[in-house]
Amino acid sequence: MRLSSVALLMLLCSRATADEAPIATPPDAPPLLQRPSETGAHEAGAAAEHAAARPVQRSRSAAVRPAGGAGDPGGSWLRSFGSLLGVVALIVLLSWGYRVVALGRGVRLTSGGRRAPLIEIVSRYTLSRKQTLCLVRVGPRLVLLAVGEQVRTLDVISDPDLASTLLGQVALEPNERAGAFQAALAREDKAYGAQEDNESDAHEIGADTSLNQARSALLGSLRRLRAPAGAGA
Repeated sequence: MRLSSVALLMLLCSRATADEAPIATPPDAPPLLQRPSETGAHEAGAAAEHAAARPVQRSRSAAVRPAGGAGDPGGSWLRSFGSLLGVVALIVLLSWGYRVVALGRGVRLTSGGRRAPLIEIVSRYTLSRKQTLCLVRVGPRLVLLAVGEQVRTLDVISDPDLASTLLGQVALEPNERAGAFQAALAREDKAYGAQEDNESDAHEIGADTSLNQARSALLGSLRRLRAPAGAGA
């Protein structure tokens, strides 16, 4: 009876521990010195303790997993959002650095993001009808030219900081030029209106003078016609 119960316990222990490796415990005495009954009882007790400990471990792992699973979606969302912010910040930083480097090297960009031509007249100032100053950009350099009967180089600006400052001031000039053009147009319009008024007044005065002359000539003719008639009477 005892042997059958020991065999049944050993069978249950082998089925229960098929998925996991059994924990090897050093025996207190060499196997040859132990009795068969004591060996079977010892193995049965160890198997029972191991089988009793497994549900506790599984219940603990099952209790821990829902908590980790419940907090995992929030953590993954935060990680995804942080990664997206990092990518956007990197793009903005690279764009800003490219613009700074381009301006430092004297490279101008148009409104569409395209590069300006290699040679460009950025500013012009008229001294007289035959003398003009031109500021020309040649790559990263600015060249000041005197244009007249001949073209002469007055100065070459190679300092990138000074070139960037001058280019920034030139970019603000179109608004000032537009205001100056509007003021000049208003002055010309006013002068043209005054000239038209003067011409109309002179025309009216000339018309009155011609009318007076015609009237005087007509009265003189009438007098000459009446004079012979009076003399004959």
